[in-house]
Amino acid sequence: MRRNARHRSPVPAGCSSPDVVTDGLPAPPVHPRRLAFLGTPSIAVPALEALVRGGHDVALVVSRADKRRGRRGSATPSPVKAAALDLGLAVTDSLSEVLETDVDLGVVAAYGRIVPRRVLEAVPMVNLHFSLLPRWRGAAPVERAILAGDAETGVAPRQRGSSEKWRLTIGTASRTRRGTMRP
Repeated sequence: MRRNARHRSPVPAGCSSPDVVTDGLPAPPVHPRRLAFLGTPSIAVPALEALVRGGHDVALVVSRADKRRGRRGSATPSPVKAAALDLGLAVTDSLSEVLETDVDLGVVAAYGRIVPRRVLEAVPMVNLHFSLLPRWRGAAPVERAILAGDAETGVAPRQRGSSEKWRLTIGTASRTRRGTMRP
């Protein structure tokens, strides 16, 4: 397991401030060199594509395993896996491979699975949450905003953290992007 010395101190070198370090987990670096991307559905594809277009070195993409669909039961990749393969990126369905890859930061966008504490301790993570937190925490925030008739929604990037019982999204959302919902 890779443990980078700069991620072990209470406030790692290059990190913004001590208030982003939560529950003893490493804070995200301000200027990460290499990324791991964790995502599954089509809503996460634009985030992956934007990282690649922005010149970020996405060393590994983690998505769910291919699912069998249709009468013939042919395996179908997730939308994120298909996009990653089109972009020429390395893809896996094993979260433990993040620990074996030399990355500075994990970017999580609608991954759909709990990230275990051992991974959070080894690799700082940020989560792109598709709502204006804390209004719609948890699964299906977009659907909940639509059903509630919200006039506004957005994307709230947060540091990933954990508690004894639950893995959750924590920290400040200084780069929240808001948008108007159209009927």
